[in-house]
Amino acid sequence: MKIFAYQRAHSRLEILDIVEFSNGLTGRGALQLQEFFSACLDEGKCHILVNVKNMKKIDGLGIQVLEHFIKRGMQIRLFNLGTEIQSMLKMAGKQNIIKSYNEKRIDIAVSLFEKEILRERDKVSRGILGRRYSRVNTSFSKEFKYHSGHNGEIEGKASILNLSEGGLFANKIIAYNLHTGEIVNEPELAGRELDVIKFSLNGSSKVIEAKGHCIWQTRKNSRVCVGIQFKNLSKVYKDMIKNYVNEVLQFKD
Repeated sequence: MKIFAYQRAHSRLEILDIVEFSNGLTGRGALQLQEFFSACLDEGKCHILVNVKNMKKIDGLGIQVLEHFIKRGMQIRLFNLGTEIQSMLKMAGKQNIIKSYNEKRIDIAVSLFEKEILRERDKVSRGILGRRYSRVNTSFSKEFKYHSGHNGEIEGKASILNLSEGGLFANKIIAYNLHTGEIVNEPELAGRELDVIKFSLNGSSKVIEAKGHCIWQTRKNSRVCVGIQFKNLSKVYKDMIKNYVNEVLQFKD
C-alpha cells in the first residue's frame, strides 16, 4: 500500500490518495493507515480527506481504525467510495460516524469538507467543540532519561517537531551511554515511561522538566518518530507551554 498525502493551495485539508491496495483496508493495510493517522494527529493535522477509489474492501479492523481516530478528534471524510465499502459501513452501522461524500471529483469533495470546517469553527468560537490542546510546529531539541531500570546510564536526545501542553511529537532520536558518550542501539520507546524530559522553548533560558509516556512509535522517511504524552506536568510548565503556543498561533494569524 502507498499513501500519497498533499495539501491544496490555501486549504487546511490533508488529502490522502491511497493506492496499491491488494486486499483493501484490511489487516496490514489497516495497520499502515493507523500508523499514518497517528503521525498526522501528533503533527496537528486533523482534517483528513481520503480518496478511496482504489480501496475495494474494508473489514472490522479497518472500520475500527477509522472510528478510533474520529473519536480522538480527527475529522475524516471519505470520497469515491465503491458499493462494497458503502455496504460494509451500513452493515456495521457506522455510516453516520465514518462520514463520506457521494462524489468522485476531488474539487467538489474539498469544497464540501471546507464548508463543514467553517461550520465547525463557528461552533468552536461559541465554545461547543474543539481540540483539548492547541498544537504548533517547533524545531528545537529535547533530552530525556529512560526509566529507572537503566540505572541512569542511558540518556537520549531528540528533535521536537510539534508541541502542546498535552505532549509532543519528536524524531531524530538517539540514545547514548552517559558515561562513555557511545551511541547505543536505536531506542525502542513505545509503551515506555520517560523519567525526565528536558527542553527549552525557543528564545527562553528556562528549562522545562516533565515526565512522559510514549504512546506510539513509528518510522517515517527512515527516521523513528514518537508521540509522547506528558504526565503530571506542573501548572507552571503548562502555562509556559500554553503561552508559547498562543504566541506562535497569534503570529501565524
